Amino acid sequence: MPSKPNFQVPSAEPNGTRTLHRWPILTGANYRKVIACISSGELSGSGLEVINEFEKTVENWIGGGHVVSTNSGTTALMVALLTLGVGPEDVVLVPSYTWSATAFAATLIGAIPRFVDIDSDTYNLSTEAVAKAITPDVKAIIVVHMHGLSCEMDEITAIAREKGVPIIEDCAQAHGALYKKQYVGTLSDIGCFSMQKSKHFSAGDGGFLVTRNAALAQKARDICNFGLPTPKHNYHFEEGLREGYAVFRECEQIGGMFRLNPLSAALVINQLEHLDQRIEWLQEAMKPLVAEAAQVPFLKITQPGSHQTHVWHKIRVGIDYGAVDHYGRSMADIRQGLRNTLARSGIPSTLWTAPILPLQKVFRPYAGTIDWTKTAGHLAIENSFIVFDEKYPLIAQDPSTMTALVSKLRQVWSDYFASLE
Repeated sequence: MPSKPNFQVPSAEPNGTRTLHRWPILTGANYRKVIACISSGELSGSGLEVINEFEKTVENWIGGGHVVSTNSGTTALMVALLTLGVGPEDVVLVPSYTWSATAFAATLIGAIPRFVDIDSDTYNLSTEAVAKAITPDVKAIIVVHMHGLSCEMDEITAIAREKGVPIIEDCAQAHGALYKKQYVGTLSDIGCFSMQKSKHFSAGDGGFLVTRNAALAQKARDICNFGLPTPKHNYHFEEGLREGYAVFRECEQIGGMFRLNPLSAALVINQLEHLDQRIEWLQEAMKPLVAEAAQVPFLKITQPGSHQTHVWHKIRVGIDYGAVDHYGRSMADIRQGLRNTLARSGIPSTLWTAPILPLQKVFRPYAGTIDWTKTAGHLAIENSFIVFDEKYPLIAQDPSTMTALVSKLRQVWSDYFASLE
């Protein structure tokens, strides 16, 4: 029973509408896998066949390493920090702009997030800011491949290795993104992924981490199962005695119930068969807009380097601040007017999350002495927004629809600024 499209937007087609598809796209194979999981009765536990199959499938796709599944991307980050020995009062470098989960992963284990400014063109960590922020009390760096573009990993890795600081990649928005022909998630000590509904690889909810280090993988697996020794196969315990008292299922370290639900694993396994193809279609659809951005009035959009690929999980468009002087209007006024115009043309938009984390109420105690309202990251977020609906994202559409929607974005954008003259 494949999922069906059920949303229409205005278009130039004869009937005046274009039908969009929901995400994720589920086929009969997905439904059969879930039904088989339910029928097996293996709905919880460790060492389950469907979990092992899922992890092996991801390992083959990403090019090796050891995959440990988790119940969310947030959990994957938290487990990664614990696995690397980060604990209370340790400092973790976190981008000033990302989803709150990146910073919460540190606070939930008692660590201290130290915010680092981002690059205004890529929305990724500024390497210069990392170099200034990495002091002796820093125990880990979380880099975020924002919206689907890899960070400059060679530069950040060089800075971190000089100081002996481990790196965690937050790849929640970057499934399938490449940096120098390697998948993100394999470029650091531990890579963490989300499988929340909107993600390119979607289990509804869920996550996983990947590492090349077998010892780290085993420690992470144990943490995900209450700190119990947890092999992938033949999961069982023997009763024993120690100093006259019984020992059975003894927890050996801090942990919790962070395992992936087997139904989520069953739902997502087959999606990898088509993910790379859909990413390729999406990249082709975006290519003309990126290549010709300079010809679109006041448009700012991320330009991937030749060593990177952008998988466009979210499509953030920015307005050049030159528009403020040119039209004598505030950026807020220009941005809202543009968003209203796009909405009337069937292109929804969102701020996604704002302001940057150090200015959000919950994170103000960690903001330090920096005036974050004057940073590159704050200004970049104040002049930009995300286009298209995450329930009906571009990656869910057929190639011709992807191309048509990106072309429409460009046309409406250009018409809006022409109307301001």
